Order: sequence, then structure tokens, then C-alpha cells
Amino acid sequence: MTESEVTFSNWVQDGLKLLLCRPGVWLNYFLLVSVLLSVGRISLALGIIFSAFSFLMTVSIAAYVNQPQSDETKKTLMDVTRTHAPVAFSMAVMLMLCWFVFRVVFNVYSGEPEKIISFFFDWQLFDQSIINQGIREYSGWLFRAAIVTLIFLILMLTSFVSWFSYPLMVCQGLNWSQAKHRGKAMTQAFYGVCQKQLAFSFFLAIVATGVSPFLTPLIYIFIGVLLYVSYADINRYY
Repeated sequence: MTESEVTFSNWVQDGLKLLLCRPGVWLNYFLLVSVLLSVGRISLALGIIFSAFSFLMTVSIAAYVNQPQSDETKKTLMDVTRTHAPVAFSMAVMLMLCWFVFRVVFNVYSGEPEKIISFFFDWQLFDQSIINQGIREYSGWLFRAAIVTLIFLILMLTSFVSWFSYPLMVCQGLNWSQAKHRGKAMTQAFYGVCQKQLAFSFFLAIVATGVSPFLTPLIYIFIGVLLYVSYADINRYY
């Protein structure tokens, strides 16, 4: 198997096809993700956890939808949630703790240690400045924490673990260390196409959410699905 046989365009097509399967599941999940991503307006710490959790669980939902209908051992959505959610939640908490460390260092260095507590308690339920503003301004205010979290999450996955760590852990049962090393090896084996995927993911996270922040829940789902289909494709041959 050569890298030329694994293409980014095929991943995008497979991702779109997967999103068209079980539309009822995806619609309900989209509504749930939209609610979870808005939690950042209540608490940044909770917003980071729920945003990262939503992204990672999208990979699990994609794995559930991608199961062959004729498979007698097919898992139910409850089975997938029960087995995958603890891993997704633990990784989301780790991301929040990393962000908190950066926040503490920044606030202490800038001479504003009193702002550290606002990381956990910043109950901003409404902003007077968005009155009479359009949907773009309102959605940007509502999903601000989720947009930044998505960028931070992609950076963390590609820097400190591996892009494929989560699907390897939940789909193959590998531990943290095994998933990290195998995921990095998979990325290196198909470096060119993986770089295209990461560049596209950054484009969606930075440009698309900045121009159309109301699409943030959909972008979360699409990047998560793209992560799953790329993992599934490479894993068949690696």
C-alpha cells in the first residue's frame, strides 16, 4: 500500500457519505453538541471540557454509524456511549488542566492573579453589547470558547499525543502510550495526506468559525468525522 492510494479527497467524500447515513442520529447529536458548546458562556473550564468531549465523541458516533448493518455483533448507541465516554471525558479534562496551567502562568506573569478564579466561574449569561446584533455576532459570542478550544485541541493532539490517539484507544483498546506511538507512526507513514487533513482542519477551525461562527457545531462534527474516516482508512493498511 502506498500513500498515493490514500487521498484527502477520498476522506472528505467518505466523511460526507457517513454524515448522510443515519440522519436522525446526526441531527440529534448536532442539537446536543450545539448545547454543549454553549456552556463556555457559563464557565470556561466547563466549556473546554464539554467542547473537547463533543469533538472526541463525534469520532465515536462516526464509528457507531459506520458499523455494517448486517453485523450480528453490532454495538448499540448506548454501548458505544458507555465504553467511549469515559475515555473522551478523561482526555477533555486533561486538556482543560493544560489550559488552566497556561492561564495561571499568564495571569501571574501579568500581575493579575485575581483573574485565575474566573477560569472556573465567569457566569456571563448575557452581554448587552450583542443587543440588536445579527446572528453572526451572537453566535460568535455564544461559541467563542468552543472556537478557541477547537484550535487548542488540534494543537494538543498533534503536539503532545497523536492525531489518531483517541480512535486507537476506543476502537482498538490501546492504552495511552501505545496509542500515542502507533498514532504517530501512522501519521508519519502517510505524512503528506495527514498534513493536508490537519491544514484543512485548521482552516475550518480558524477561518470558517471566524467568518461563520454559527457553523461551529457543524464544523466540530465534520472535523471529528474526518478524523474517524482517516483513521479507518489508514488502519486498514498500516
